[in-house]
Amino acid sequence: LFLDKIFHFLIFFFLSLSLTKSEFKIIFVLIFCSLYGVIIEITQTLLFYRTGDFLDFLFDLFGTITAIFYLKTLEK
Repeated sequence: LFLDKIFHFLIFFFLSLSLTKSEFKIIFVLIFCSLYGVIIEITQTLLFYRTGDFLDFLFDLFGTITAIFYLKTLEK
């Protein structure tokens, strides 16, 4: 169960790093990754064999925000 949250964090961390390094603005990366995480979880609640999890979304968001702060500290 906890390994699932680590994967959510890492996937969104590296997705955010990739998008930011592709010259997308940070606000776009934050909005895109947040919406993507929400859409994934909502979609899972609509499937009879999956369940959406708010904690998964929080770890997605945490991965995105951590990547942004990581890149900001590298710029200094």
